Amino acid sequence: LKILYLFDNKLQTIEVGAFDDVPAIVDIEIGSNQISDLPPGVFRGCGQLQTRGGRRVRLTYNHIESIEVGAFSNLSNSVFFSLQNNHILEIRKGVFRAPIGARQLLLQNNNISVIEPGALSAFSKLSTLTLDNNALSNLTGTLRGLGNTNAISLKSNQIESLDDNTFDGLHKLSQLDLSNNQIGAITGQVFADLSSLNLLNLHNNKLIAALTESTFKGLYDLLSLDLSDNQIGAITGQVLADLSSLNFLDLHNNKLVRMDSPLPKGIKQILLSSNMLSQVPPLPGALDTLDLSHNPLQSLVQGQFSHIPSITTLGLSGIKYFIEKGTIDAGVFAGLGRLGTLNLADNNLTRVPSEALGKIIHLEILNLSGNEISTLHPSDFVNMTNITRLDLRLNNNYLQFLPGGIYKPLTFYGDLMELEDMTNNPWKCDCQM
Repeated sequence: LKILYLFDNKLQTIEVGAFDDVPAIVDIEIGSNQISDLPPGVFRGCGQLQTRGGRRVRLTYNHIESIEVGAFSNLSNSVFFSLQNNHILEIRKGVFRAPIGARQLLLQNNNISVIEPGALSAFSKLSTLTLDNNALSNLTGTLRGLGNTNAISLKSNQIESLDDNTFDGLHKLSQLDLSNNQIGAITGQVFADLSSLNLLNLHNNKLIAALTESTFKGLYDLLSLDLSDNQIGAITGQVLADLSSLNFLDLHNNKLVRMDSPLPKGIKQILLSSNMLSQVPPLPGALDTLDLSHNPLQSLVQGQFSHIPSITTLGLSGIKYFIEKGTIDAGVFAGLGRLGTLNLADNNLTRVPSEALGKIIHLEILNLSGNEISTLHPSDFVNMTNITRLDLRLNNNYLQFLPGGIYKPLTFYGDLMELEDMTNNPWKCDCQM
């Protein structure tokens, strides 16, 4: 016997010695049962799980609350441990004393509030550690010894703070997910040892205090930084100075009133929607995607984005300046020769801003939903003769009828692929339509 599947039964216990007569077993699946604890030596006799041929131990969807010291002591080269979706309360030092060959450890969806310092240090070859949806509030010593780990996910716990030693020695870590926690501040050089980090997710925490120049110190290889859904009020000085490789920055839904920290020159995507910015922050010229929607911007001047000719996606919905004027100045989009997607929703526009849109020669997707447009004219699109595909969203406006030939200017170079959303308008249905 090499593979044992006991999935979805009513097993409540595994007695020590249960596997004594199956020394060749390499794969154990005992998920979706009612097992509540794992005693020491429970896998005694599983000889092949101690060799290079050993593979997986899966105990998912049980009722396990406690794992006694020595439960996995003889599984030195099993490569995959899956204990997610149980009721585990703590991981004590010695529980995982021997599995030095393991590559993946999955402990998500438990009730783990304590992992004793050094309890995971036996996993010297671990590649992936997943601890999502637990009750961890402190990480002191938790990650000790995981110097070869590439990805750690700790999202949806109760972590409140990070100290300078939290990530010591994790030189090979490339992905770190700390989203959906309670982190209120990041002090010191918390991430300084993470020289290989590519992705850092701090989405939906409680970050309030201003980030400092040491916060992201040493993260030269970071590609993606998610700080969305926090309460950050300002990013100033040289906060982002070390992030020379950064490609993606998400700061949407914070309380930013000021952002004048120099951004990496090669960054491609910046999401700044739903903040409190009154002016457009300094932006590098290599941007591909920019979202400034739902900010109280006080002005957008002619050629506002002309120094970013590479931009293809621009979000400007819910902008105070547009809302107060009810229209968009003709030259705002000048120089955006590659712009393909433009979001102008929720701006109280009373008509299609055709003069401004005429400057965009490659526009494909235009969102004008949630405005106050009551009439469309063929002249609205007269300067947009290069468009061959238009996704025109005009839902939630005040349109009553659609004139004939409205899209005629858009078919100058051939057939137009029309993809429209015009729902939730007070259409007047009579023979004039």
